Amino acid sequence: FGDGRDGVTLTATPGFERYEWLFYGSSSQAVVTTGTTHQKYVANSPGLYSVRAYVNGCESVSNTVRVEMRPVAAKPSIQRIGNYLSVVNPIVSPAQYYWVQRISERQNRGIEHGWEYAPSSSGTYFVRLTNDAGCSIDSDLLTVTIATVRHRIETGSYTALQGRPFDIQFRLTGLVGDARAVGATSVTLTLRCFAGLLFPMPNQRAVVQHREDESRDRLITLNFPLPNRVQANETVILGTLQMIAGIPSGSVPNTTNTVRATTATRLLLENIVFLTPTGKAIQGIITETQIGMFRLQSAENIASDNPEPPSSISSETKELRLNIAIRPNPIPQGLLTLEYALWHDTEEDIVVSAHIQDMFGNRVKTLMQGEAHRRGTYTREYSTHGIPQGTYVLVMQARGVYCTTLIAVY
Repeated sequence: FGDGRDGVTLTATPGFERYEWLFYGSSSQAVVTTGTTHQKYVANSPGLYSVRAYVNGCESVSNTVRVEMRPVAAKPSIQRIGNYLSVVNPIVSPAQYYWVQRISERQNRGIEHGWEYAPSSSGTYFVRLTNDAGCSIDSDLLTVTIATVRHRIETGSYTALQGRPFDIQFRLTGLVGDARAVGATSVTLTLRCFAGLLFPMPNQRAVVQHREDESRDRLITLNFPLPNRVQANETVILGTLQMIAGIPSGSVPNTTNTVRATTATRLLLENIVFLTPTGKAIQGIITETQIGMFRLQSAENIASDNPEPPSSISSETKELRLNIAIRPNPIPQGLLTLEYALWHDTEEDIVVSAHIQDMFGNRVKTLMQGEAHRRGTYTREYSTHGIPQGTYVLVMQARGVYCTTLIAVY
């Protein structure tokens, strides 16, 4: 109640001359008259209550009501940290805190549950705490004005040999303000690249998720902690992503002294989100990006059985085309499905070999050794049991033509 009392109002049916409120305390206690003779009674103790009512010398007894006393929720306190709000010393689960925007004296807009809230616009907010007993209480109001920060994220340019790891370095430059000052503690980046060309090395702490979409693009999600502070025009290293480059399925490695190169034209940062300590996307941070060129040199033959490429290509080799695909990739420890196709102008048998090797060229599993094939398409299944988790290269050879693809076993 407004006067500071805790209790519940009990109201009897009107129209009687006099009322006598009764308190049982419990079913085992005797009836006690409260002394109240009005139609309404404020009960401030737990127990059973009823009322006797009198009119024209007649008495009527009401039903019995049970009153329970539950603890009131402790008033929460909130604080502003840059561009977001946070509960000070939360005492219960985030689901019991509900953020509300004050639109006017008579209008509020509920938003979401949680210990933190990152407003999308400036305004006045509070949090409502509901305890286990279902009692709610609101914090004081707090006004947030979204501050604007501007940064630039960039990478260098890279040239890498197929089958060899290399690092992509991400750098952060301060332009206006500082992301830490408005409450951000980390940044999440989504990198898009061609899945058949680039693959992240496994077990990297920064990699949150990587997957392929329907267009055979690889989406790699990274999370880097932010440095303590980035001054204007200061550049710091956010972190690195270790990648491995491979020859796209169906291409022929270099077999002469000429160095060939392939450009990964779809290496780009697709999404950038700055986060609070609990993973809320924070507003007001504008990010410029500058992604360098990536080039893959296929100057080395990665088939460990034939480290020296032949000095010339026969006409038969030039007429042979070889293509391979792995399903699924990454490969769970169990079975891999190898799909491959051979095209040749003649009806002669083509001798095919295939194996899996690690990044150092060590063979870990032979899939086929000198098997005769007619031209056409084939599907084979192979067990991956015994192959440790990691990234490998699958190498297929037919008449001096090599086709490779990166695979990951998990």
